[in-house]
Amino acid sequence: LLRLAELTHLGLRVRVVDADSNKLLAANATLVTPTPKVVVKPAGPATNWQLSVVMMPGVQYEVRITPWDPVQPGRKFEIIVLKEKVDLSWDDVVFGKGRHGLAIVREVKAVVLG
Repeated sequence: LLRLAELTHLGLRVRVVDADSNKLLAANATLVTPTPKVVVKPAGPATNWQLSVVMMPGVQYEVRITPWDPVQPGRKFEIIVLKEKVDLSWDDVVFGKGRHGLAIVREVKAVVLG
């Protein structure tokens, strides 16, 4: 099942962009639920500016995203909260209902504080 999760990009993939300039931003993320305080690998050049969170099908996840600008580290952005759930179950995939829907891809806009 872990290999299937890798192949299907199971879970949430997020890119964060500046709402004013549409420039890609770096970001840190923390899972709020179901497992509080789990830190997600940060988005930046090494991850193609993408946050990735592996999610179990059928479980509601809340992710708190803290964007930041590597060029202007003093700029502060509002925290972004996403609530997502992979609707397919493992049984759906194993018994041939397809893999579409296992990956949730989002682009979110970060708003500067103030």
